[in-house]
Amino acid sequence: MMNRMISKVNRLSFRIVIWILPIAWAFHEMEEWNIISWYQRHFVNPPEITHLSVLTALACSTLAGFLWTFIASLFRNSKITAGVLLLFFILVAFMNAIQHISWTVMFCAYGPGVLSSVFLIIPSVIYVTWRVLRERLLPKWYIIILYLLIVPRIIETIMYGNKVMPMFERLYRFANWLARLF
Repeated sequence: MMNRMISKVNRLSFRIVIWILPIAWAFHEMEEWNIISWYQRHFVNPPEITHLSVLTALACSTLAGFLWTFIASLFRNSKITAGVLLLFFILVAFMNAIQHISWTVMFCAYGPGVLSSVFLIIPSVIYVTWRVLRERLLPKWYIIILYLLIVPRIIETIMYGNKVMPMFERLYRFANWLARLF
């Protein structure tokens, strides 16, 4: 049964397969709906955020994933589509998934987003990367560079430990501002 399902997915065109990425990203963002209490339990400097600003940030992030995929899909050349698509989904989604795993290990506790990271984000990004390589849409060196570019951010995540990284502080300040518009 599983082999048949995998075989059917493998026969789907690349232009259809790419849509699993923003769908996985949307589920990942939904898993983070209750992240405020997690920040408060595990960080010495939890961000000043409201439930509305969290939902605003998650909705914007989800929208960004779908919009990025849509823009990438507009290119007639699948090589350009693949190159543009993987920029976001490796440098943002895959990197964030590794961050969630890092936090879960560091804090020895469930962190919102880790389940979808393990079961959706990482497998879907790896699968689309594999399809890109199998269909020779991008050179291996390009993909290797993209994956290597996340290493400094993961090291930064580990180094910050139980302190909120400046990147997330800026994100939540923006989300607070955006939520006030509603």
